Amino acid sequence: MNRLSMVERETIILFNEAEDTAEIETCNAELKKRLEAIRRRHPKKISLIWSGEYASFYAFPKSWVRIVPTSKPPEKRREHPAQTKTRAEAKL
Repeated sequence: MNRLSMVERETIILFNEAEDTAEIETCNAELKKRLEAIRRRHPKKISLIWSGEYASFYAFPKSWVRIVPTSKPPEKRREHPAQTKTRAEAKL
């Protein structure tokens, strides 16, 4: 079978207001490894629903879902290289 393009390698987190569980479907290899490690540590809390050639699908407590903002807005962190000064230039 063909490999998935970067656009096709999605991660989808699903949950609703009525249930206490969330589900995640991912094609991201690193995230799949992390989820599997968590499943081994917490087998009663997270379960593997199915795993295929590209994606894995897990169910876990909805309380584990978090959105964590970064400390700085992205535009402040990522300056264009032409706009940043080296230490030597800053001393002049």
